Amino acid sequence: MTAVTAKELYELLPAVHRVRDAEHGYPLQALIGVLANQADALAQDIDGLYKNWFIETCQEWVVPYIGDLLRVRRLNVAAARMSERSYVANTLGYRRRKGTVSVIERLAYDVTGWRAKAVETFKLLGTTQNLNHLRPANLRTPDLRLTSDLELLGGPFETAAHTAEVRRIEPGRGRYNIPDIAVMLWRLQAYPVTGATARPVSDPADGRYTFNPLGLDEPLFNPPRTEADLGHLATEVDVSGPLRPRALHDDLANQPPQLYFVAGREVLTVEKLVSPGGAAVSAGALSICDLGDWQRPSTGVAVDVTRGRISFPTGPAPAGVSVSYSYGFSADIGAGPYDRSASVFSWLNGSQTWQAGVVQDNATRQGAPDQTVVFATLAAALAEWNTKPPGTTGVICVMDSCTYRDPLPTVMVPGGSRLGIVAASSEGLVQAGATTAIEPKSLMPVVEGALAITGQAPTGGQAPGEVFIDGVLVIGQVSVNAGDLGRLSIGSSTVTGGVLVTTKTADGQRNERLQVDMASCLSGPVSVLGSIVSVSVEDSVVDGGGTVALDTATTDLTVNSTTVLGTTAARTLNASDSIFNAPLSVERLQAGCVRFSYVPDGSAVPFAFHCQPAMALAAAAAADAAAVKARLVPMFKSQRLGDPGYAQLLLLCAPELLTGADNGGEMGAFNQVQQPHREANLRTALDEYLRFGLEAGIFYVN
Repeated sequence: MTAVTAKELYELLPAVHRVRDAEHGYPLQALIGVLANQADALAQDIDGLYKNWFIETCQEWVVPYIGDLLRVRRLNVAAARMSERSYVANTLGYRRRKGTVSVIERLAYDVTGWRAKAVETFKLLGTTQNLNHLRPANLRTPDLRLTSDLELLGGPFETAAHTAEVRRIEPGRGRYNIPDIAVMLWRLQAYPVTGATARPVSDPADGRYTFNPLGLDEPLFNPPRTEADLGHLATEVDVSGPLRPRALHDDLANQPPQLYFVAGREVLTVEKLVSPGGAAVSAGALSICDLGDWQRPSTGVAVDVTRGRISFPTGPAPAGVSVSYSYGFSADIGAGPYDRSASVFSWLNGSQTWQAGVVQDNATRQGAPDQTVVFATLAAALAEWNTKPPGTTGVICVMDSCTYRDPLPTVMVPGGSRLGIVAASSEGLVQAGATTAIEPKSLMPVVEGALAITGQAPTGGQAPGEVFIDGVLVIGQVSVNAGDLGRLSIGSSTVTGGVLVTTKTADGQRNERLQVDMASCLSGPVSVLGSIVSVSVEDSVVDGGGTVALDTATTDLTVNSTTVLGTTAARTLNASDSIFNAPLSVERLQAGCVRFSYVPDGSAVPFAFHCQPAMALAAAAAADAAAVKARLVPMFKSQRLGDPGYAQLLLLCAPELLTGADNGGEMGAFNQVQQPHREANLRTALDEYLRFGLEAGIFYVN
């Protein structure tokens, strides 16, 4: 509806009234203005009421009421992949296909955010053939010559027949029976990395490389394909699982490849950066092999997708290798190519006065409109930053996923200055006429070496400087030298060597105003030598390698939704929803609180509220204390950095750990995943869409 203005209403009056109104100082015009405002408010309200009739345009508060008209069951929206608006809007599409396996599969993906495969296990029962209903594919015994099919046994894509199981599928005990539907979920997500530097196994390089920048064995994952059709059933290329060697080998043997290597969707690429060859290795030249012994082939390029290894033919080795691949992990924690806009822009706030870029590609640097702010190495960019005056707010954008091995200079942060080192692209730095906005996603740069920071004494009463690091994988230690630094914030990064803070030297310099904040990080041990304001760790994994993880005995410590693998020492402690797998020692027990966390028995902590195993021990008999402690010990899929299941709690863990956080989720770093809530969403939705007489069970593939 068109807005009503006071001018339009006033001009509708006869001219004689407007003349008389002008003679008396326009009181009538003022009255018309009041009426116009009310008319305009009424028109907008009518427009809003009309928009609220439709789920696409209604206000957010109206969505539940439209859902009630369709009798849509309420879900935990925070844990679902889609918004409540989308879920209500898709309800009619779901119900048109109610009772079909395709809608169950799509529903599972929509309400959990995990890739899903619905399996009608009753079709996999080994039955006596009926001449009126022959099932040629239903063989009582599998064909041992079909090795690719044998790899799928027991998984979501198997085709072999099974004997019936009488145990119920709903609690996950049985699977193959007449009324059973198995909903298979992939908890691990695939994170695609483009243009990364493969790590040579030896120095100098001898033709053997790993995809993992840390040089660790790591399975390569399939980047799942988007399923646009609601009736489509998931296949291996639609889920985020490890690449299967046999399937990949068979795919490459076809001319052209049909499954993984299709136009615009290569699951992995290998490119020689320096001669011999000096170009991308075609898919036809790749050989899928077992490189457990690191043998070099005579021809072609051998790739081991289960270990993430590359081996070039015997002879001169390429000096550099670039790879694109996908790795698997449980959540957006640590350095990775996911979207980090929220954390970056909360710090940046568009206030930078100096911006620089770092990229290894020569053509990109030479085409930049201002080549003086686009550097080939991070060391050169930091050296340029060290020349900036106090009060500068600068951002260094590392604009690729390459590895930077040049020794880094000590980062000098004058009083009042702020520096951000961010994995982000910026078209404004490399394209003429583009804006200077940055995009902190799709990149995972690697810095090999220590990163030292010194806050210089403030001048003219300025506040101490700040350093912000986001999205960077640091193979080494981040250290703060004695000086005057106000804040070190590390977000969405991996720091293998951990963080070390030194507070005092012989000349009396100290970081007494320093705050250290870490969020969504994978880090080695954090140590503070002296007294600073505070250390805060959130949504992270701090790994002490079996010894000390958090050495903050002289400062105040805050830990939220974090997994700490190692001992902890603090002056005061405030902790929530966390797992400490080794004893804690807190000096001031009269301050702070530990809540909804796992704290090993015998730890010295302040007031503990709803913590395990203390809570379970209080409710158990004295004779059962040992059994209770043993049952409540956290068990992890892996404690090795680089594994897809690193720091992920096993499903065999006690329910008190898997659902013991304040929000009903699991304790530790992956509380943000909200696994119990996602599973509850799925069980709520399945009850409505299952065909009568069928029963569903939920199984986690990884």
